[in-house]
Amino acid sequence: MYSEAYNLISQGYGENRKLKEAEKKADIKNQQEKDELEHEQKANVEPVKKMSAEEMQEHITLLSQALVELTEKLNVKGEND
Repeated sequence: MYSEAYNLISQGYGENRKLKEAEKKADIKNQQEKDELEHEQKANVEPVKKMSAEEMQEHITLLSQALVELTEKLNVKGEND
């Protein structure tokens, strides 16, 4: 009777240990996948080009012109409807 109870307890501990080991392995695998994903995302990001004040002004001018053109097109289109 004692050995039967001991076997059941040992079996429970063994299963619990296996479960904990499986959880550890899953945590390690999840962390590795997370690290790989972060590495891929960092590799896919292009570095931001620092612009000079002149280049910035050119971009602002071009964007302003595009905004004016789009606004004019929308106004003309709205008047024709």
